[in-house]
Amino acid sequence: MSSSIMVIVGSTRKVRNGRGIADAISAVLSEDPQVTIDLADLAEITLTPEDEPLSPMMGQYQLPTTRAWSQRVISADAVVLVTPEYNGGYPASLKNAVDAIAKEWAAKPLAVASYGFYGGVRAHRQLSEIMGNLESDLVEVEQGLNIQFGQQDLNEQFRLVDPAAVVERHRDAVVAVREALLARANDESVRVQG
Repeated sequence: MSSSIMVIVGSTRKVRNGRGIADAISAVLSEDPQVTIDLADLAEITLTPEDEPLSPMMGQYQLPTTRAWSQRVISADAVVLVTPEYNGGYPASLKNAVDAIAKEWAAKPLAVASYGFYGGVRAHRQLSEIMGNLESDLVEVEQGLNIQFGQQDLNEQFRLVDPAAVVERHRDAVVAVREALLARANDESVRVQG
């Protein structure tokens, strides 16, 4: 059974490592021929939930951009949120994308992939708690999907020289997340569509 996994790039900074990390995670996820990837780069998506006249909890979106975002999340069988750790938390761009909608996250199989010098564990923990509050079907794997890198992996502009090599060091966690997401996405007894 084919399943689509939406991989959301949480950072929108001009100088960022998130897109390279997300591309590398997507490559590992899509090694399973039953997986299709929908890469959602928040740097390319305009969301202004503060301009919506009604609460996201009502699900009655007025803006075309919010309606399109809602449909895109609904269409995904599972989601991977790729987040950096900025100052001990996850970025406002990702918070904005999460908060733009509400019911769409409920029961959605979802995993958090964090990255940074210490694997982004604080951002991972915060975002996991928020997604739990939204009743996502949160997938956690024993080794955690916390992608750690060091100074030796970065160039002078603090960009990863080889994001795929960094993700490769965490291959087992990415594969474990893929298998857990697919199991949840294909288990109709636990799925409720937003």
